[in-house]
Amino acid sequence: MRTVQFQTLPPFGGDQRQVAEVVRGIMNGKTNNTGTVTLETGGATSTTIYDERIGYESKIILLPADDVSATSFYPYGAFQDNTDQFAGSTLIPYAMRLNTTDYSKGITAESRDAVVTASISGTTLTCTAVTSGRFYPNQILSGTGVTAGTYIYLQLSSTATAVATPTYVSGGAPGAFSFVVSSVANLEARQFVSGTGVPANTRVVSVDSGTNTVTLSAAFTVQAAGTYTFRPWGYEGTYSVSPSQTVASTTISGTIKSKLTVAYSGIYNIQFSAQLTNPDTQIHDVDIWFKKNDVDIPASNSIYSIPSSHGGVDGNIIASLNFFAELAKNDCIEIVWRSSDPQVYINSIPTQTSPMRPTTPSVIATVQYLSGNNFTSDLFTAPYVSSRSQGSAVISHPANTTSGMTYDYIVVG
Repeated sequence: MRTVQFQTLPPFGGDQRQVAEVVRGIMNGKTNNTGTVTLETGGATSTTIYDERIGYESKIILLPADDVSATSFYPYGAFQDNTDQFAGSTLIPYAMRLNTTDYSKGITAESRDAVVTASISGTTLTCTAVTSGRFYPNQILSGTGVTAGTYIYLQLSSTATAVATPTYVSGGAPGAFSFVVSSVANLEARQFVSGTGVPANTRVVSVDSGTNTVTLSAAFTVQAAGTYTFRPWGYEGTYSVSPSQTVASTTISGTIKSKLTVAYSGIYNIQFSAQLTNPDTQIHDVDIWFKKNDVDIPASNSIYSIPSSHGGVDGNIIASLNFFAELAKNDCIEIVWRSSDPQVYINSIPTQTSPMRPTTPSVIATVQYLSGNNFTSDLFTAPYVSSRSQGSAVISHPANTTSGMTYDYIVVG
């Protein structure tokens, strides 16, 4: 909108004095081409200026009007978790859970969710139908009669509809862990496989699409032959859960906040620390790496050796690292771990005394935006004029939730 109105000339000109006063005003910067605009809120990413002086070829200069508007920020996020986290199998990657958001602007911790029909007997959950999503290790479960804090730590079997039934081609001798099949379409790690010579509830460890070779978690008991059935993980089947309880068949939901998701394209710095605890009398190793959109990031793994228990005290170590990753808008990063022994866990320690010490989160993670790098769209930018028409212009800006973001503007041409 307009802010001030300086003297102008009549449509058909004025006398010498009027012209002189108007020219003197122009030379002193008193022109009628300014206004103010306040950015839309509620997460809006654009704001429209309505001003009859704006045309298709106008140049519009934006200037912050106050300290709130002049304050700049880059996307950031700080997250932590205050629960113990376990790895129930040495063959499965477990995403680190982040159940608390400390600070967030343009980066969020998103969840993986499931809604199923299931029952629990002791530490075994039996899923008979999936309404939405899929189960993931370390999901927290809720539902009628489900004990608060119940979590999944391992899938035991799959009764879900088969995704592939390829035939045997070669390999698969007794004692071998791999064989070649006719096609690896729809096959992936963690699926359950059954067929001649395969022990019950054997899982796929890896799939080589170049040679059609599938490596299993258990060795063949007899020579491979015939057709093999591959079933997906995370759907109908049985699961190990903790703690032990009895729950009749009901609707059960599972959720894990693990996906650090960005709203702008660019290079990000991801940092984490994990409080690893080993109650065993032997040293054990933990691998920690990063996944981007469910795919392992190459060369992102680190190995930490966790001290054994000593003098009746569990062995402890903080695993920490920072890592740069190139992410497009809505890409997600997960911090993933695997232990060489299921006894090792990520430990959340409550407040301690003598002296007083604050709680120890099991995981802390921070994400910071660094640069737009080579991206050409969905960038994090200061507000700018992205389009013009007769009588209006559109300002594009980061998603805005702050009231009073006001800019002065100057229209030229």
